[in-house]
Parts: sequence; structure tokens; C-alpha cells
Amino acid sequence: MVRLEAAIRSPIAFRREIRDGIVAYASPETVGIVFDGRLFVWHAFPEPQVDPILDALELGPTVTSVLGDDSYEDVATELERFLSALAYYYQQPAEAVSYGSHSAGDPYDPPHASARRSHSGWMLAEPYDAMSLRRDSEPLLKALAWYREGLNAGSPFHRFLAHWNCLEAALADRRARFVNLAARERRWQWGSYAIPANPADHFREASRKANAHVRRRLVPPLIDPDADEDRQRLDRESRFLEVLARTAIEAEFGHPVSTR
Repeated sequence: MVRLEAAIRSPIAFRREIRDGIVAYASPETVGIVFDGRLFVWHAFPEPQVDPILDALELGPTVTSVLGDDSYEDVATELERFLSALAYYYQQPAEAVSYGSHSAGDPYDPPHASARRSHSGWMLAEPYDAMSLRRDSEPLLKALAWYREGLNAGSPFHRFLAHWNCLEAALADRRARFVNLAARERRWQWGSYAIPANPADHFREASRKANAHVRRRLVPPLIDPDADEDRQRLDRESRFLEVLARTAIEAEFGHPVSTR
């Protein structure tokens, strides 16, 4: 059997039978989750691996799935959909940082692909036997994909663009109206940052366009990633758009991820 393997950057980890009092001390374990009919195995490496150069090396999760009669590309796309469902459901980043394939006789055989652990702590959850994603809306799938890109982004500039794209995927030409209404309803989440008179126009001109185009014929506003003022502003705005993006998805599509 040929198996797809992907090393994952994520704090998501699983352990069955989590009970009060052991969560802080429990180690992640390898579990299988059926996602829309396909088994994905979320492999854990609870013990540090011995590396000849780096000595004890802690590894993050690796996800595998047997190809069967499906192509590598189709299974890789389905794995990314699985990561988007997990990221949305747990509100945590989940990013495939490397791909590979390997012959394995058992879906639960230890994987060859791995990557260094990227988060200092685990978001430990009891796994579901199965998860499912709504497939009847292409805009929903695009919105979930961009929402995950926003969660994955370490840079506030990239995070802003991802969540702005998520809003466009979910709402199309109704994005501006939604942003203006939601921004005022959630003004308490802006903190000390003054709400612009027209939040949608501000986001589009001062943040989205200035973020996507470096030289706009020197027409202000321009963004400098090294400037602390710009970095802090985009961090605040991208975090706020993250809230709006999730609100828009739920308003348009309900709860897109189901479990059992």
C-alpha cells in the first residue's frame, strides 16, 4: 500500500479518554479519524527523537492516509480539507509543511515524514471517530481554506490578507456592508483603537491595497513591515477580521463541520 504522509505545524494533539486532572500531564497519542469516508491517521511522537546533531528533537504531528485507488493529488487535496476542518473546529493553526509518500502495510505504521515541533504546548482534545465537512458550497470551501491560512500566518500582514479573502469568499459583494455593520456591533473588541468612520473603506484602502501593492505610485498610505506603528495596526486589524471572518462563515453557512 502506498501512503501519503504530511508533517504538520500545529498545536492540535489528541488523546482518548481525557479526564479531569490528567490533561496537563497527558501525552498525545496516535489516533485515526475518518473524514468524509477517508481514514486519516494523526501520528504523535510523544518521546523526543535522537538526532546526531540536535540531540533530543521533539517532533510535531504527522498525518497519513493510504491512497488506495485515488491519486496522490486527490488525497493531498483531501488532506488539506481535513486540516481546514480541524483548524476551523478547534480554532488552531494546522499547516502541512512537507509532503512525502511511503509504502506501509498498516495505516498506523510509524511515518517517515516528520518535522520539529513548532508550538511550546499542545491543545489536547479527545478525538472524534469521524468528522465531516459541508461540500455543497464552493464559496464555503474557499472561505474555510482562507480562514485556515489566516490562522497559520505568523505575519500580521499575511494574516490580514487571508481573513480579508475569507470574507470575500463567504460574502462576495456584500462584504463591505457586513464589515461596516459587524464592526460597529463589535466596537468593544477594538479596544483603544479608534473605529474608522467607514471600516470597510479603511480596511480596503489603508490595509488591503497598501498591503498588496508596495509601490502605488507613491500614493499614501504605504505600509512598511519594519515600522512598529504599521505592524501593530495590522496585527489589531487582522485579529479583528479573524472574528468577523468566523462570524460571516457561521452567518452564511451555519456550522460547516460535523462530528460523531
